[in-house]
Amino acid sequence: MNKRISFQLIRFFLALFLIFVLLEVGLRLIGFDYPQLPQRSFIVKPDEPFFIPHERYGFAMSPGKFEINQDDQLKWTSTQNENGYRITSDVSDTARPEIWIFGCSFTYGWGVDDDETYPWLLQEALPEYTIKNYGVGAYGTLQSYYQLKDELEKGKKPELIVLAYLPFHDQRNTASRFWIRAISTHKKLLNLQYPYARLEKDSLKYAYTTLSYQSVPGSSWSCASGFMEVMYNKWQDRSCKNSHVTRHLLKQISDDCTNANIPLVLCGLDSYPRAVDHLEKMNSSGLETLNIGLDLVSPEYTFLPVDPHPNQVAHRYYAKELTDFLKANEHHK
Repeated sequence: MNKRISFQLIRFFLALFLIFVLLEVGLRLIGFDYPQLPQRSFIVKPDEPFFIPHERYGFAMSPGKFEINQDDQLKWTSTQNENGYRITSDVSDTARPEIWIFGCSFTYGWGVDDDETYPWLLQEALPEYTIKNYGVGAYGTLQSYYQLKDELEKGKKPELIVLAYLPFHDQRNTASRFWIRAISTHKKLLNLQYPYARLEKDSLKYAYTTLSYQSVPGSSWSCASGFMEVMYNKWQDRSCKNSHVTRHLLKQISDDCTNANIPLVLCGLDSYPRAVDHLEKMNSSGLETLNIGLDLVSPEYTFLPVDPHPNQVAHRYYAKELTDFLKANEHHK
């Protein structure tokens, strides 16, 4: 009996091996490629932590002035205030009404100097307001939601809230494997905690995960292993219901703003069809939206091929479109 079981197990594993070999050969013949993401190099001066752990947001940026060198190809200077948020002016004026802008590295201004970010340029265009830049690299809508709640609980109330949206925020909000794989190239963020949400019975459940990606064994050299990793990541991505989670988060943010009597504008920064579709659906649900999306796969508006973030041209465009919108609407009085 034991010999028969052993024989069946051998046949089973031999069949699996044969399937794996056939899959490997077939994928190579059709030219399947699973590129490995390069590890990025960041040199920060002064040599202090640029990102620090945060109990609620997973991580935050350190206060201070920093010079950042990415792969020796992209260099910029960033000044962060005592709360770790990027400044929008050399002068702080707490007496003026405020406009809060929430977002990710696109709003923070990854790759551009302080006075080149669109929140800084918006501050120059609207000197009667204090523009606050709450954008932080690698944040999603969930962190923006947490930031907003924390600021409102302090008793603060702005004249307007602008929430910047990009389609990859959906994957960030659920900490999908695609997102964890992408962020694993940033060594300064590895092993930090990251908040995420899941949709369960039409309500959101919140948890934390560690920013550490576990590849399928052999995916760095085997087409078959790489293919299985892609398929597993796609399955996991669909099961997370990313876009549904984002819409629930946006609804909660909208409700909080309505309860506090604060106007909210959802601002799309990418012309990608999924981003436009998201804006249209949220607009149809009653949320005010503004689409100022650009073609962010074009070197005209990004640092590509070095880095996909918006360049100075894009930031000037965002600032102008936001300025025109605010001046043309009742938000700007």
